[in-house]
Amino acid sequence: MYKVLKILEKNKPIVMKRTKEIKKRSIVKGRIQDLGSLIVVSFRAPKDEKEKIRNFVKKAPCFRLCKRVYVFYQRHSQFDPKNELIDAQRLVSFIRELGGEVKLLPKIVIPDDRSVQLLVDETRRQVEREIFDMRQKCTQLCDKYLKNECNHRQLSDSLRKIARRFITVKRKARYYEKWMGLDFSKSLMKTYRTLNKVRQASVRKNSETYKFH
Repeated sequence: MYKVLKILEKNKPIVMKRTKEIKKRSIVKGRIQDLGSLIVVSFRAPKDEKEKIRNFVKKAPCFRLCKRVYVFYQRHSQFDPKNELIDAQRLVSFIRELGGEVKLLPKIVIPDDRSVQLLVDETRRQVEREIFDMRQKCTQLCDKYLKNECNHRQLSDSLRKIARRFITVKRKARYYEKWMGLDFSKSLMKTYRTLNKVRQASVRKNSETYKFH
């Protein structure tokens, strides 16, 4: 058994404990009461591989407790039956393939309401920031394109990257909705509309350009 049962993040203690059985998460009247059983993943990896790991974790519905420590819901397939996202085991395999060392601590629960709410609030902020960042990048791309600071191909390539990222974030948002009761539908819709507006603007400008050739 691991000795570390308290992990400090931003000077706020998150108290955790081991259990013998796997617990389901509990939501009452749309509010999370219990996150259920968790898996804590801690690791050490070569310095030149850390960026790859950070990018890989972006596809995972989890939260970061501190440096090189991530927490997943243990019953991952319950909310991701098609295996579209990264779970704890896939992260472990990926890190080991890169030559890293990994330790797992399963059947962990967070017993106090304050700690649960702290993590849920941080998850909400993190996802909202990610959705807002995509919306900003769409707007910036559109401005650059309309000012002829990038061509149609560059714009299309960038939009495809944002669209792929949007799909991943949308899947994570759906997962968090089922796991924690969080609702990101309004923010996602705003970003989806912005993405479509940029696409339409690029099509209009591109067609107008061809008219004069």
